[in-house]
This record gives sequence, C-alpha cells and structure tokens, in this order.
Amino acid sequence: MELISFVTYFIGFGLQHGDSVECYEAARVFRAFAFMMLAYQIIRYGSVFETFGVVIPVLRKMIKELLRFVCAMIVFIVTFAIAMHAILCPNDTFDEQIMTRIFTQRWLFLFGYSSYEEFTGIIGY
Repeated sequence: MELISFVTYFIGFGLQHGDSVECYEAARVFRAFAFMMLAYQIIRYGSVFETFGVVIPVLRKMIKELLRFVCAMIVFIVTFAIAMHAILCPNDTFDEQIMTRIFTQRWLFLFGYSSYEEFTGIIGY
C-alpha cells in the first residue's frame, strides 16, 4: 500500500512538470489519489494508539453507512433527472451534451441553483 502511494505521488509529481494542461490535470488526479491513500494509512496506523483506537471502528462504520447513502442518493438523482427532463422537454433528442446538462442541472438543483446558466455564469464557463 505504501509503495502504491509513493508511486502515484511521484507519477503526479512528474506529470506536474509537463507542457500541456492535460498533464497538469492528470498530475492533480494522481496526487489526490496519493493523498487519499496517505490519509487511509494514517487512520490505519492511528488505531494502535489508545486515544484513537476506539474511534477508528466507529469511523469505519460511518464511512460504510455514508457509501450506502450515496449509492441510494445517486439512484434517486438519476431517476429524478431523467423524469424531470422527460416531463419538461418531451421532444428533446438525447446526446452526450444533453445528458451531461441534465444531470448537472439536477445535481445543482440540490444545492439551490435553479438554472444551469446561473451556475455557469458564476464559474465562468
């Protein structure tokens, strides 16, 4: 596990010095993955200590429950997005751009953004 963490970090570090934007984005992904693995290792080694040993099993149970909730929420968001689009735009054709927009709109709807244009205006796309 430690070896994989080091390898992903150094791959990300090497890609960071690339010339293109794609290299930089790939470097960010590799380094984020390495950071996640490092955090997991710290939690795993923290169970050795007396103060953290009790908390670690509780954290594991919480993460399992959170993953179950996220899976259920994704199912509801996908079905809600498809149903709302079918009701509001019955004559629309389905292609990759529309599918991306449908799911992005419904995901942003959860956080209070009522329109896709409002969000894209904020982030500058």
